Amino acid sequence: MKVAFRWFFFTAAASLGFLAISPATTVAQPLINDSSLVFYFPFDDGDFTVLNEEPDPVFDLPYGTIADHSGNGFDGTVWTPSPIFQLGTASFGIDTANTVRGSGAAHIVQSDFPGDDGPVYADLHGEDLMENHPEKTAAATNSVTYAAWVYVPSETGLHTGSVFQGRGSGPNGGSGHGGPHFQLEGDGRFRMVNRDSDGNGVVDAPGGGRWYPDTGSDTTGTAYPLDEWFHIAMTVDSNTGLYNMYYNGEAKVFGFTTGSGLLGDWGGMTEVSGRGSDMFAFGMWAVYDNATSRNFEGFMDEAYVFNRALTAEEIGTLALLNTPGLPGDGNGDGWVDGLDYLLWAGNFGSNPGVGTGPGNGDYNDDGSVDGLDYLLWAGNFGNHASGTAVPEPGTFALCGLGLSMLLGLRRRRNG
Repeated sequence: MKVAFRWFFFTAAASLGFLAISPATTVAQPLINDSSLVFYFPFDDGDFTVLNEEPDPVFDLPYGTIADHSGNGFDGTVWTPSPIFQLGTASFGIDTANTVRGSGAAHIVQSDFPGDDGPVYADLHGEDLMENHPEKTAAATNSVTYAAWVYVPSETGLHTGSVFQGRGSGPNGGSGHGGPHFQLEGDGRFRMVNRDSDGNGVVDAPGGGRWYPDTGSDTTGTAYPLDEWFHIAMTVDSNTGLYNMYYNGEAKVFGFTTGSGLLGDWGGMTEVSGRGSDMFAFGMWAVYDNATSRNFEGFMDEAYVFNRALTAEEIGTLALLNTPGLPGDGNGDGWVDGLDYLLWAGNFGSNPGVGTGPGNGDYNDDGSVDGLDYLLWAGNFGNHASGTAVPEPGTFALCGLGLSMLLGLRRRRNG
């Protein structure tokens, strides 16, 4: 009876599953996805929506929106220089060729015209987050993680550019209060600082939080690389009193936190140019009036903000040092494709036992190779371990042929 049920389930699932399989490009999913995730920007193809493509000579309108895939719906608003000044080459877009994971990466180009008013950046609506989503910001008053992949082209060169920046609602009008300084420096160092809402340096490493990527020193080392991707991250945990700064998944700077107040104070700036009062953003310094000094230019991918301090192992996961296995990839080549289907089909109906998969087609590792494993394979069909999904011509025909042969073989055995 158990075998008969499994066969009935398999034939029903297969007939529906092939209709549902689609090799179209998909959005990368968060590598770490729990209730502490505040923002996740994979910058994949289709994530950027243009709202106002042509600059308006009178009204200062946002250029578009960038999708947040944390599940919270915290999409960012993308701005370019004020229309009356937009004479240079400033732009924001998704590049589908130069990417770390998934189907795209953000490409930010700042204006090359002297005197352009304002940078290219994405406003993450920090004040709205603080006021209307306390379930996400309350924990961030004590602990927070910022992480992203960054690529700086050689034509841009070493420059001071903000990856994440925030200005809070401190007692002195927001000047220097709250939020992170998570940025590149023009001398090739990184700068990672986090002040609380009272202006205290909760993270105040030597050299004002500046350090070289290879040594972690603020005085000696090699500049961050050009024309290649690198991963940077900072964790702050006021509960344990520790902070850590990471380069390509390795802890380089660590120390003890100081200060008090709202560590995750991401809002409260004075409104400037009609663009809102909440300057928690990526791509620019958080003070719009003086935003020409820290404008990021290059590529950005896989940007995360958590309201807790991730562990060193979790940072390694974000830096792709601990890439998890891809469900449905039985032969371990990084793809879920027709070869994995044939591996499953060749072992269908066997009971190898728990803990023996996935090389035998038992993709859910329940001890049996059955229709449930097929559904797991079908749900990941076309995916790559990097998070990319691409069409594989001929795979449908291969799998359809294999399914037909298997069904025919089963009928002959039962005849």
